[in-house]
Amino acid sequence: MIIVGTHTEIPPYFRCGGNIDWLYEMSIDTPYNIGVEQLDWNKLIGTKKSFFSPMEHSLMIGWRWNKNVNELCFYKHDNGKRIIGEVLCTVALKERFKVGFKQVGKRVKCTLYVRNLVFEDYLDGNFWYIINTWFGGNSVSPVNLKTTRIKLS
Repeated sequence: MIIVGTHTEIPPYFRCGGNIDWLYEMSIDTPYNIGVEQLDWNKLIGTKKSFFSPMEHSLMIGWRWNKNVNELCFYKHDNGKRIIGEVLCTVALKERFKVGFKQVGKRVKCTLYVRNLVFEDYLDGNFWYIINTWFGGNSVSPVNLKTTRIKLS
């Protein structure tokens, strides 16, 4: 859960190493008006090389609220350069979808499964520090946001 007026998920989830798969479901207390928050991409989950900073080398699922659905994209930092992908798909509140991370040789693969759609992105390097759910860039959450995460592997 991200509590109104904050950025970070409570409680945080810590993990390092291995292949991981989760089933997700998102809900909010109250739909909110899109304003400056729409310019920022929130981060659902990701993996990073450094324990302390995801802004150097990381691969994440980005999300943002837009007219009663969440838009999803790949969001990453490659040698400090931020790369925000195009909107891949939308998910309704309480719609379940799956996210997985896997080490493939010297690259990390992120796979997003939504309904019958499958999206993949890669980033070079060995990772495995988890990036928790995070609201916004500069703006804090205007409402309570709940993310249900079910660990599959």
